[in-house]
Amino acid sequence: MVCSRDWCNYLAEAYKELYQSEDNLVIAYKNALFRLNETVLFKKGTRSFTGTIKGVTEDGHLVINNNHVEESFAVGEIEWLI
Repeated sequence: MVCSRDWCNYLAEAYKELYQSEDNLVIAYKNALFRLNETVLFKKGTRSFTGTIKGVTEDGHLVINNNHVEESFAVGEIEWLI
């Protein structure tokens, strides 16, 4: 039981720290972003393109650099092609 209590206390503190400000949440999300600064193949409708994942906006849009132009996309707006 002690171990689970310690784990709960740790999670509660981490949650509190993460949500103290919106900036902390965005920073934590960016730090955990899969394939950050890597070039990936995407598809939007019939258009396929490569782009480098640069981050995420405060409202959750994925930021991609495509030929030196930054574009942002909402969840579900593009597909990641493997």
